[in-house]
Amino acid sequence: MTLGQRFHSTSDLNWLDWLRPKPTGVALCIEKSVGVSRIREFSLTLTTLWNLLRKSPARRCLLLLIALVAGQNQVFAQVTDKLDSLPLQWQLAENDCRARVIKHQIDPTGGNDHRPCEAITLSAGHGTRLLLEYRITPARVIDELNAKLWVRSAQAGVRIGMRIRYPYVHDPESGRTETMILFGQAHRRPGKWDRLAIGGLRGPMREREAALRVKYGHQVDLRDPFVDSIVVDVYNRPGMMTIRLDDLTVEQMVPVGSVSVSGQQSFKRQSDAPLAADQLRHETPMRSLFPTDQTTRIIEYNQEPLTYLRSIGFDAVLLAEPPTDAILREANRAKMMVYAPPPIAPNPDWEPLLDNVAGWYLGTSKSLADQPDVRAEVQRLQNFPRLWQRPSFVAPAEAWGGYAGIVPALLYDMPPTTLGMVPAEEADYLRDIRERTNRSIPFAIGIQTSPAASLVRQVNALADQIGAEKVADYGWHPMWLQTMRALQACPRAILFRSSTSLASGSQIDQQRALAAGFVNRCVEAVGPLVARAQSAGAMRCTGANYSAHRLNLGPTDVVIATSNSAGPISVLAGDGDVLEVHVPATMAHRYAWRLTGMTAERIDIESTPTGPSLQVISPDVAELLLLSDDPALGHRISTHLADLAMPAALDRWQLTSESVFQTRLDWESVVSTRLAPSSAIPSGLLAGAANTLVEGEPLYRAGEGAATLRLARRADAWMLRAKNHLLANVLPDRQTRYSFPALFAPGGMQLQVALTPRLRSGSWSRNLLPLDPLESPQKFAESGWSYDRRLESVCRSNFDVIPIERMPSAQSPFSSNEKTTEFLAGIDSAQVEQASFLQAPNQSESVRAMRVEVVAIRDTVLPGGYAGTAARVQSPSVDCPPNSLIRVNARMRTIGFGGPFQGVLVYDSLGGPELGVLVRSPDEWQQIEIYRQTTSAASLKVMFEVIGAGEVLIDDVQVRTWDAQAVDQRQLRPISPDLRVEQASRGSGR
Repeated sequence: MTLGQRFHSTSDLNWLDWLRPKPTGVALCIEKSVGVSRIREFSLTLTTLWNLLRKSPARRCLLLLIALVAGQNQVFAQVTDKLDSLPLQWQLAENDCRARVIKHQIDPTGGNDHRPCEAITLSAGHGTRLLLEYRITPARVIDELNAKLWVRSAQAGVRIGMRIRYPYVHDPESGRTETMILFGQAHRRPGKWDRLAIGGLRGPMREREAALRVKYGHQVDLRDPFVDSIVVDVYNRPGMMTIRLDDLTVEQMVPVGSVSVSGQQSFKRQSDAPLAADQLRHETPMRSLFPTDQTTRIIEYNQEPLTYLRSIGFDAVLLAEPPTDAILREANRAKMMVYAPPPIAPNPDWEPLLDNVAGWYLGTSKSLADQPDVRAEVQRLQNFPRLWQRPSFVAPAEAWGGYAGIVPALLYDMPPTTLGMVPAEEADYLRDIRERTNRSIPFAIGIQTSPAASLVRQVNALADQIGAEKVADYGWHPMWLQTMRALQACPRAILFRSSTSLASGSQIDQQRALAAGFVNRCVEAVGPLVARAQSAGAMRCTGANYSAHRLNLGPTDVVIATSNSAGPISVLAGDGDVLEVHVPATMAHRYAWRLTGMTAERIDIESTPTGPSLQVISPDVAELLLLSDDPALGHRISTHLADLAMPAALDRWQLTSESVFQTRLDWESVVSTRLAPSSAIPSGLLAGAANTLVEGEPLYRAGEGAATLRLARRADAWMLRAKNHLLANVLPDRQTRYSFPALFAPGGMQLQVALTPRLRSGSWSRNLLPLDPLESPQKFAESGWSYDRRLESVCRSNFDVIPIERMPSAQSPFSSNEKTTEFLAGIDSAQVEQASFLQAPNQSESVRAMRVEVVAIRDTVLPGGYAGTAARVQSPSVDCPPNSLIRVNARMRTIGFGGPFQGVLVYDSLGGPELGVLVRSPDEWQQIEIYRQTTSAASLKVMFEVIGAGEVLIDDVQVRTWDAQAVDQRQLRPISPDLRVEQASRGSGR
């Protein structure tokens, strides 16, 4: 559950949207996109036609005539692809000769008409088949369907074909639908262009179906076959070969689902009819929710082209609404799996397209109160026709064990990276909720890729207020680190949460797309191993500040080590350090490889006085290591990584180049505003990062993936060090916990610098919260403060007001150092002197503070996050003027809260919990400061959510607005330091 839904749990399933009538009937048109004529569908419902024509008998006759004609005629479309532009369309498909793509490109002058064409260079061993495929919109098998393709090869024998898929026949072992390939003409002119054609499929298809009846029995369901791809068998002999492909045309296509066939006698559905005893074994098997041979990479769908998502490494999409025939056809063409909410009623016309639907998603952030609704939905799905039966999964926010008894798989969401949780705490939180599930079931882990919507709003509001450029860099290293830490739990899938389209064209989404592409390659590098491994626990690390986790596959182990950096802007790599990962003595004889650079780099297991260990020099932010008894494993994994090196290098290179340039600009801005001296600039790091990128430019352009990635890693490490030096010079005192929007984004430094001159002239208003609400319980209730509690069956929470002694340093809002005052508070030195002048040194005062205590009943261990939120204190609503900077102050002290993701979460209604501060101080007072910007008149509340068992004292809560008008410094200004001390000792002022 998102933190904003803590006390108002709602379902993510939009039932009203599902009840809307779905369109039937379809018209087709041709759309030119990326050099390919694609089919686009738009719908016209029968209800709309009837409403248009029902008023006249003549019009009703016309409607009947249209319906009769529509029943007799097919709706045709075609695909025409010149194969002369990106993206590349042909892909390596099934083969039995260990084929590899050496080079795949657009040859600018190699086409049939001396224009561009696709050229593919392959290496093959001994075998009989090597297929290239071109995915098309699923089309019904009719005699008129035909395809033509120009081919050029040095050897004769290349054949064109079509793959026919039988949607109701599944292989009993793999669960995949059965396919058949029919071939047409063969290439007869070696070294020259030849046009190959195929058509007239129904006759050969019927002949081949006899073999399927022998294999599956005479009752096998061979209805609704369709063509899903054009294939070319290019195998001739072992060795290297180059194939050129040009001008593909597919004509007379009738897309599956585009014309309703459910009413025609020859297409009557039999999916719900009773099955004969000998037919039961051919019933559609309940497939696995997630493939077992790979860690599935899923992205929340936001109208991106599925071929684009496939190109950056995603295997599947999660839809926000039930699937349509259009998205199912596109998923088939892009070879993408689909997860989606289930439809309100199955459409029989879409049954041939269901092969790409992997599972039904039943909602996000489900609470204990949602369990009856989820159970009822699962029971409804069990009554679906067998062709619509799919496993379901849900993302609970609590009660994981209860949900595990309802659905076969769960989704666990990782905490927001803005809360600054350390890696060990994230791992402990994930381990804790898995243990609370109380059973071993497949699970996926959710990772947030988009910046919080409230963060973007706040940063944009600050930029608009001062006329600064909007921030485009919200960082990508935290997402990478969380993904690598998620892999340590051996999930079956990773779901990348996304709120905007990766193809929107904005700078933020472009960076997210590059980061997602790089992270996907890292997951794919070890995904086949992680999918079959079991978590074997943490490993001890010395040297560099890293943590490591081991995944076991019998004689093979995968080690994933990540930097212990916490927060969105303080990530560090181990540049110049040596990471020493200590391994068990039983593994000292093994072979070891480092996979971080998308190559299998051989490393030795060193013998040290403390035992055997792996030593990694200058580790990256995340390291992938492999240990095995099999010496040949390195060669096999290197072959697997070869296809990932170049895509990963291109993404990392561009991300690093942009970050190095941005960091240099940030340093120039900080020095020009005198927030740091020019001598503080780490010139060596910045110059080294820039020179590394310059030196690697030839490798980048030459397509040397492994070498390019190695240099990009080096430049990235130096950039991160330079950025951390920058933060050390400009960030306020670390003893005060801040939530300033611009400091949550790595690209927000210039915005923060631009705000500084404006904050140096002005003052903060009086406290907008009611005065002295803690004098008595009656005043507390009348002031608008409130106290809520939950989880009363497992814990007891108490609220009261107690007296405390407040020291002057804690009372003053100017207690932080001069850098804090100028950089964030906007108070000049004169005002600091004024505040100090009003209070004599070391003089305390007696005040009253709020106290909240949560105690578990019967030694129950409370979970973290929403599931462990037991109490909440909420301030009254404060009316904030438009275009104003708001500051929230609080002073807190906590005891207890020893579990992961536990403590007191302090946040406001404008920024939300994602921009809050999670307080777990070791029995000492901490000052909290939260800054917000309004764009219009708004109400603000301050919330203190108590997560887990412990005790918290809350004191001196303030909400103030910034007044840009300079204060009169003549008031209360001391004549001299000596006089100030003397007057302070007498308790008087000037």
